[in-house]
Amino acid sequence: MLELRDDDRTLRLDLSEPLHARILHSHLQRHAEADLTEAPSERDLGWIGHAHEMVVSLISARPPLPHPDVETAPVLTNRMLPNPGDSRQHWVQAKVFTHPNVMDQILTRRLPSLLAELGSPDCWFVRYRTPHEEDHLRLRIAALDPHRHAQVVHAIARWGGTDAR
Repeated sequence: MLELRDDDRTLRLDLSEPLHARILHSHLQRHAEADLTEAPSERDLGWIGHAHEMVVSLISARPPLPHPDVETAPVLTNRMLPNPGDSRQHWVQAKVFTHPNVMDQILTRRLPSLLAELGSPDCWFVRYRTPHEEDHLRLRIAALDPHRHAQVVHAIARWGGTDAR
């Protein structure tokens, strides 16, 4: 028995099992190396031979700090900021819903043409994953005035409608 270790993850493998051998082979194709260690016996593990975790609650022995007085706290608002989508926003955001395996292709093959059309503006992106939304790229492109904002929005709309093949 062996353990395949990857960062803080450990997977117990029995290489006489064809599926376990395939898992190791797949790992080696992706990473070119594997951290393998001799697995402890079930007896060494204790706790009826299964992996386990200990969870310990940590609490302070000191009394809690007093709650801040919110009656005298200043109220902060963002009423002066433009609403999302407002042409006075300094950044245009676009969500490109796609499979994570395609994100690199979009960033390296498709996005450069959009940025070139716009004159290489400041931009950044986030590979976004959440259980509440499908996987997508969030692109943010600088648009410092309303005219530029409209240009960026129209360019993104054209770019998003182009054939990805």
